[in-house]
Amino acid sequence: MARWALVEAEESGASLPVSLLVLLDTPNRGANLHPALQAMTLRYCAREDKAALQSEAARVLLASHIDKPATQVVWKKVGLPLADRRVPATWTPDTSAHQAFFARLRGLNDNNGYPKHARIVAVANSRRRVRRGENARPPDLLRLWLPWTFGWTLPCTDEDVQPGSVLPPDYRNRFRAYLPLGIAGAYLRTAPTFVSAESALDAGPNETPPFPAWYARPDDLPALSHDDVDVGAAVFVVREILRGVGPRHARPFRRAPGTRRTLRARVPFPCSGSNPKRGKRLCRHHASRTV
Repeated sequence: MARWALVEAEESGASLPVSLLVLLDTPNRGANLHPALQAMTLRYCAREDKAALQSEAARVLLASHIDKPATQVVWKKVGLPLADRRVPATWTPDTSAHQAFFARLRGLNDNNGYPKHARIVAVANSRRRVRRGENARPPDLLRLWLPWTFGWTLPCTDEDVQPGSVLPPDYRNRFRAYLPLGIAGAYLRTAPTFVSAESALDAGPNETPPFPAWYARPDDLPALSHDDVDVGAAVFVVREILRGVGPRHARPFRRAPGTRRTLRARVPFPCSGSNPKRGKRLCRHHASRTV
């Protein structure tokens, strides 16, 4: 919404007074949620979950969307009578609203739908590439078990295991259910990718993100939840904010009464493992100088 508002204001000739736009794990190419999980949500989950999944926001942001399980999904029965469950067998997701929305967004101006008068920086809550030696075979996504050894397993798709931030725990737990004595239940065996690094940075693994500055986790670190922020991303964002507050524009602020030195806005941001001395540089990742 912020990106759209800034571009529309620029195109109308009344630019908003915004100098920095920070995209925190933003779905610049959409988000992912397995169509079968959407179908299960619409059939079995709470009313508020169904309403959220059928909202206009979900319709345009999810790359593959299910909002009519009666017509978009073919169901099958698993288990014995009176102890069975219906599960998705095949599905036909809708992608038209998603494609139309992003086509319109990118067509707002000649800058691929990004504002021209604001500095844009992006953060991905994951690494950009698959780690060397990782198993390329998609694991199981959801496991359902029923009485008398009946069950059903939903396999992952490539989109569920690509580098990216994963579905937050609060949403993953909504697919967890247990009957007394554990005779039946369901749970997610894998935390699926929700916003891929490709979407957050608007660039594939071998492409250059269209931003003057961006951050992704190192390739040896696991992905974070979509609603989480790691220390490296926080440091990156703070440095980008302070970047626009130069000494000429920042008001000096004084220490406690009785001190002589005056500091300006460009103060060093401490990092783990560093013990900087006054007038010295910080670590090579967060280099800065005191004033």
